[in-house]
Amino acid sequence: MNSEKKNSVTIIVPFRLAGGFLEACCLSIQQQTHPHWEALLIDDGMAYEDSGTAIVEKFVASDSRFHLINSQRPQGLTPGPWWPRNIGLRAARFSLIAFLDADDLWHPRKLEIQLLALQQSKWDMCTTSYYRFDNQSGYVVERRKPPAKVDLAQLT
Repeated sequence: MNSEKKNSVTIIVPFRLAGGFLEACCLSIQQQTHPHWEALLIDDGMAYEDSGTAIVEKFVASDSRFHLINSQRPQGLTPGPWWPRNIGLRAARFSLIAFLDADDLWHPRKLEIQLLALQQSKWDMCTTSYYRFDNQSGYVVERRKPPAKVDLAQLT
């Protein structure tokens, strides 16, 4: 397997009623220093109620790494990101998967640094800390840091 494909990442971004955040989210993906990715933006059937689909279509038209997937959650299923994430997992072209919520942003070197850490450590998975910002002021409200080590029992 060539190193480009081996280091390629599928980014799964579920969205519903996220038109106010999607452009910044997509820009943060597009600005990654690691260029080998695909972004699957999965509309869970509610984006027609805001500008979400139109924003995603703009990125799809200008960058072939972006893909829009329309999914319709079956009637009666509890809303949540789990449904579109599973749709994204089935559509992913690459074995490395990154999840990103539509109202979140990534540092431009996030994929580059995380992939380097995965290669050097031989880990099967990793997660990163993140900052929460106040939407009005832009100030950091909190920093969340995952535990240093997680075993299988903690994941189930």
